[in-house]
Amino acid sequence: MPHIDVVADLNFEGDEAGVILARVPAAGAPAVGTILTAGTAAAWSRVRVEAVDEDGWLHVRLLSGQWTG
Repeated sequence: MPHIDVVADLNFEGDEAGVILARVPAAGAPAVGTILTAGTAAAWSRVRVEAVDEDGWLHVRLLSGQWTG
């Protein structure tokens, strides 16, 4: 399992298909365009940050994923 940069529910899609919402991590908001690993130990995906809201939400696009179980 890779290091998880952003803990996220990969099923929590916003208004656009393939874009999920996640809370900004305690380490701070990543820059738009940054590639991260988001999800949990059981299901994770490489994502690209599409937007960062002022109220603490990241909009990230799923790029690839790995599910265990």
